[in-house]
Amino acid sequence: MVIINLIFVVAMLALLFNIMYGVLLIFSFKGIRKIYEWFRDDSFLMMDTLGMVALGPSYHIAKKLYSSSPIVARIVMLLYVIILSYLFNWFIQMFNSLT
Repeated sequence: MVIINLIFVVAMLALLFNIMYGVLLIFSFKGIRKIYEWFRDDSFLMMDTLGMVALGPSYHIAKKLYSSSPIVARIVMLLYVIILSYLFNWFIQMFNSLT
């Protein structure tokens, strides 16, 4: 039971970081990009893994879309954040039902 709770907590934290980072990427890509690059440039394996899991999906979606059209990228990132918020809410409900 403890392992299942730990998995849910890690998944919820990863979703929460993706939501926060996605919201920041809606407003600015060039400035916020440095946060992800700082995590990835760190030689400490834990920081590298945290950066990839927690911030990676938001960053890669934004990077691909911002190169073509910033307006479309912002709309897609907004939808991405909304979907992640619903997923985060579902994780919280599942976590509460387990405890």
